[in-house]
Amino acid sequence: MGQEKSDPKLAGGRERRQRPRHVVPRLTLRFEGHNYKTTDWSIGGFRISDFHRPVRPGDRLEGRVVTWGGLKQEAFEADVVRLSPEGEVCCRFLTLIRAVLRAVDARLGRP
Repeated sequence: MGQEKSDPKLAGGRERRQRPRHVVPRLTLRFEGHNYKTTDWSIGGFRISDFHRPVRPGDRLEGRVVTWGGLKQEAFEADVVRLSPEGEVCCRFLTLIRAVLRAVDARLGRP
C-alpha cells in the first residue's frame, strides 16, 4: 500500500510538503471569535492545536490573521486537510493573504 494521507513524510524520511514550515514567528489566527497561535505554518497552510469545535478533513474555515497587536485583521479561507493523532488541525490556505506574505518576508530577512 502507499503512504497514509495523514503522514507528511515519504519513505526515507523525506518531506511530502512542497513549502518549508516555519515555527517562528508564530501567527495568530482567529476563527469564530477564538484566537490560536500556529504550531507551524508555511505559505501553503498551517497547523493549530485545541480547536474549539470538532472539524473533519474537507471542512472549510473562514478566519483572520491578527496583526499589529490585534488592531488589524486580514481575512482568509482555508480547508482542513487532516487531523493529527494529537488532535492538531492541519489546514491549507485557499486564499493567500498579505499578512502571511509579510511573515515569510520577515522570516527570510527581507524588508
